[in-house]
Amino acid sequence: MSAKAIGQRVIMAMWIMRPDIIGNLSMTEIGALVDARPEVLSRQATAFSKRFGIRGRAQFSEKTRKAQSESAKQRHARETLEKGVPSGLN
Repeated sequence: MSAKAIGQRVIMAMWIMRPDIIGNLSMTEIGALVDARPEVLSRQATAFSKRFGIRGRAQFSEKTRKAQSESAKQRHARETLEKGVPSGLN
């Protein structure tokens, strides 16, 4: 593995665990600084998250967080209906 790849992985691990250390930059901004495509950094961040079971707040934009929250609410409502539990009793 090249020194560049190792450096990118370290930066992405920091981005997940402590995004404030690197100025709360977006993945696109980091990519521009380290000369890497955001897609490559995204794969590295995802691999780190899956391996260590850590989800960082920087991994989701505000728009994504809202969409996922709404999706989770809809999924919960659907599962509740499928179980036959009256709404309000769950």
